[in-house]
Amino acid sequence: MNEEKSVSYHFIESTHSLCMNKVELTSAQIQACEGLLKYAKEIDETILLKDEITRLRLVLDMVQYLKSMCKENLFGSIRFTPI
Repeated sequence: MNEEKSVSYHFIESTHSLCMNKVELTSAQIQACEGLLKYAKEIDETILLKDEITRLRLVLDMVQYLKSMCKENLFGSIRFTPI
């Protein structure tokens, strides 16, 4: 039986999600996945964690880029629409 695996996150203290911004949260998720890599026993787990780290780094780069663009006010009246 093929089970689909995924990475999930759980904060020890509920106040973390209220106090962390997107960059801090994504950075913490990357750090957690990197820590779990040491304990991955199966190749599927390693691949899953490396894929998750790659996706999270992409999100982090995008958030930081958009944040810098907003600070520089380069967007003007451009509207973003989901694809």
